[in-house]
Amino acid sequence: MIERQTLWVEGMCALLAPIERETREKLGEEDGGFFACVANDWLEISSALIDAYPGEEAYNLVFHSFLGHFKEVSWFHFFLVSGNYPLLLSRLRFVWESVFRAYFAENYPLGPHQSWPTPGPTLDDRLAWLEGRKPRDLGWHACMEPVLRAIFPLADRDKEVREFYRVLWNELHKYVHPSAYLVRRMIGESALHIRDNFDEEWGRETIDVARKIFDLVWLAVFSHHPLALDRVERLAGNYPILKLAFQNDANTADSM
Repeated sequence: MIERQTLWVEGMCALLAPIERETREKLGEEDGGFFACVANDWLEISSALIDAYPGEEAYNLVFHSFLGHFKEVSWFHFFLVSGNYPLLLSRLRFVWESVFRAYFAENYPLGPHQSWPTPGPTLDDRLAWLEGRKPRDLGWHACMEPVLRAIFPLADRDKEVREFYRVLWNELHKYVHPSAYLVRRMIGESALHIRDNFDEEWGRETIDVARKIFDLVWLAVFSHHPLALDRVERLAGNYPILKLAFQNDANTADSM
């Protein structure tokens, strides 16, 4: 009888299993299972979107961008429980950027007056419009901040709130490129530059960043699809802004 050869993925996952076990034990149910909550929230929001805006995923860039993130979230959980925090943090910025760019294209013009032409009506038109922009056209001041101010009224009113998210955006830049900060952290006590390992401080920081980013991602989706928000009763991810919004809605309903 021919013995079945162990696949590389099987062997690799077996090596990572102790890291997952330690991650769940040290981070606890809320943080260790955060991305499972995000996945459940994606399903909840997706159902609300499809119910409120049937067929819109075919031509709406925000909806289309949102749909691709379920797969991202599955990988995010894998990166977390295997101790790959740098890759996870760099992809979190990617998700943030992709949804905000989609919102920018769908709702242009936003922010300071620009001389760019208005995007066309189709999904391909908007993608071509984004492709025609230079990198600085889609940076913080030209794209990200105007979207933040459009979807989050407090950020529009309060410079300190805008500055908080600008700093977070710049901090994540350290993980997109081989910064000195990242090199120093990788050769720290956990030695993640040479091995897969658990790092409790880094893991908790990563979850905190993820919670803030998905807060904004869901906020952008709801801002562009306001009818969907009425179809969602609660979200499981404990996002700072949306948690407060749902609490206020519940308090208003109770007082009526």
